[in-house]
Order: sequence, then C-alpha cells, then structure tokens
Amino acid sequence: VVVNTADVLLKRVAPKGCEEHLSNLPWDNSTFPHRFGTRLASYTFIPVGNSRLVSNELFTTTPNISQPLKKGAEMRRIQRLAIPVFALGLVLAACGSDDTSTTEETTAESVVESTDDTTEGATDGATEESTAVDVASLGLIKDGAITVCTDAPYEPFEYQIEGTDTWTGFDMDLMTAIATDIGDLALEVTVQPFDGIWLAPKAKTCDIVASAMTITEERAANALFSDPYFDADQSILVRADDKATLVDIASLAGKTIAVQTGTTGETYAQENAKESELKSFDEPAAMFLALEGKQVDAILQDLPVNGARLVKEPAKFALTATIPTGEQYGFAMAQDNTALAAAINGGLANVKASGDYDTIFAKYFGTKG
Repeated sequence: VVVNTADVLLKRVAPKGCEEHLSNLPWDNSTFPHRFGTRLASYTFIPVGNSRLVSNELFTTTPNISQPLKKGAEMRRIQRLAIPVFALGLVLAACGSDDTSTTEETTAESVVESTDDTTEGATDGATEESTAVDVASLGLIKDGAITVCTDAPYEPFEYQIEGTDTWTGFDMDLMTAIATDIGDLALEVTVQPFDGIWLAPKAKTCDIVASAMTITEERAANALFSDPYFDADQSILVRADDKATLVDIASLAGKTIAVQTGTTGETYAQENAKESELKSFDEPAAMFLALEGKQVDAILQDLPVNGARLVKEPAKFALTATIPTGEQYGFAMAQDNTALAAAINGGLANVKASGDYDTIFAKYFGTKG
C-alpha cells in the first residue's frame, strides 16, 4: 500500500486474498478521501499482478491557507488519517502469513513522491514514521534561518528586550518555536512599516511576515497566509479620567480617535466612527503618547495591544470597550512559496500539539480558560 500522508510514505503490498478484508475498511466505493493542510488526496485500489495496491492521486487546489478568512471562521487542519491507516496495517498483518504473498513491487505509477513539508503520525500503537522537512526546498533568503519581517515594537507581540538585540513577544516566541521544529532554524528579524508589509515576502525582503496581522480578503489576494494562530478583536482605550464617559463608538462622536495606518482598526473606524475625527499613526507607541498628551481622546486598535498597555500603566489608561470582529492573525508568505507555507503549518500544528503554544500564550496573556 502506498499511502501519502503529506510527508510520510508507508509502502506495503496487500497479498491476494485480502480484498474481502480491505473492502470492510471505512472507505466508500474503494475511495478513501481525506483533506489535510492544502491538498485533497484520493486513494483507490487497483490490481497489480497478484496484489492490489492503493494508488494515490493528488488533486492540487488553491491552498486553504491563501483563502481569505471570513469573520468568525476558523481554518483547522483535519487529521483523521492515523486510525484508518492503523486499521489497514492490521488487515495486512493478518493476511501477511499467506505463502502466496508477493514481494513488494514499485512502479512509476504506484510510488508517489511527497511534496508537502508537514508530517503526519499514526498514533494509538501504530508505527510512527516521519520525514524531516527539506529545508533546501523552502526558498529561504538566508541559509539556516527564516527571515521575518515585522512592524516593531508592537507589544506584546514583537519587541526587543530593553538594552539588548534579543527579540521577544508572542509572535517572536511562536516563530522561534516553529523554526526550531522545522529544522533548528535561526530567526533573522527585519523591521518594516506595517502598511503593505504583507507584500514584503513577494519582494524577497523577507521569507515571512509575523506582525500580529489579521487575515483579510485584500491581503490574501497578494500573500499566502498560514493557518490562523491567534483570535483578536478591536477595542477602545481612553485616559483613566474619561472611562465613565467614553465607553463606545457613539460616545466618541465629535472626538478624535487614534488609529494605526494600514490596520483593520483603521478600517473599522473609517466604517463605523464617521462622526469622529480620525488621526492615523505609523506605530502604537506614538498613539499612546498622543493619548497621554491629550492630542487624541481614544485609541481604537487590536484588543491584545491595548490590553497590554493597560496592564503596564493601569493608572493612566482605561479599556472601555471590546468590539467583536472575529479577526484572526496569520503569518504571510509569498504566494508561490507553498513549500514554506506547508512547513510553517506543520510546525504550528506540532507546537500546539506539544503544549508549547499554550506555554507561550500564558507568558503574555495568562492561562486560557
């Protein structure tokens, strides 16, 4: 049987006489479809001499990760292959003692070479096989490292530890964990303005953008996004003295709202705060200074960022409104670099499965639930 599980090839031959057992496995009309990551695979039995092989046909579609994420939707990897493959292994083992079993045959038609960089593992007692990511296929700008574009500082997602060159923050820690999982890769960070930053990988300025960036239809038209890694809403931050009066968009009519250029917060304010004056800034630090200096009356931006500032300076500011938008963050790559996207998604899945994601999340936002 040749079963392509994104990166894992399990090769065996089903001896003649196993057809009845194989027909009882959970597939319909000899076809076993599975969706995982960015590809649709169909497994079909075909006769080969005295044996029957599972032939793999791949139908490449527009990758899920490049599609715009609708509000409230989630893009999740579906990993259901382990149990059926394990069941198939048991059937073949039961028939394997037949003296009429043929030796393994490999032909150009029956062997399918894996092109994904993620790995899938069989569990619950099945033999686990994995293939290391082919780092050379990822098209990285610098050997041995993933070059990351980010708009920093943007606490708590990306910033440098004061007095050092060390990068930290939720995005940076998560990317470091993913890079390590892919192949012990280093992280090279380059700072760029946020406006249009998702175009940087296409221009070869970096390999990937990690900058607390919401997946939107406009951005997805020009970049290849990873699976979502963070849920985020919008929020309103005001001076502590105004927390009783400036409590929502309506109460900010006639007031000045600070927004960051090129962000979904700016777009939301343009569409929903038409009675207010909007003042755009290039980065959040300038917005906080403007609010403290009474140059603006409120800041409308991502909840985690406003929340982090409130925790840092609770006497100065107040978070008076959370605005549910169903936004989700993703990492952006060049549209033609599907190999890197697959590797990033595989690494993200592994980091979540290992519990490292929850550890990183708790470091910056507290324990979930």
